[in-house]
Amino acid sequence: KTEAKENTMVHLGPEWYLNNKDIQFSAGDVIKVKGSKVTYENKAAIIAMTVWKGDSHLDLRNDKGYPKWNGWKKGQKNKRTK
Repeated sequence: KTEAKENTMVHLGPEWYLNNKDIQFSAGDVIKVKGSKVTYENKAAIIAMTVWKGDSHLDLRNDKGYPKWNGWKKGQKNKRTK
């Protein structure tokens, strides 16, 4: 729920990536999200770049929106198809 009491879907990343992080999320957690607003299936959503939970935070994407879990390709050009 947002501060305006609206439900908004937040996409964090793949489950395998999140399961290997020190910070874990559960339904009902109070979080702060920095990301990009998008429309998914005709509903508002947020693609998370950074998420804060209490004093902890999780960086998920860089300033250009590229996911941290693609880091193993470091040095290669990121090819995207349309």
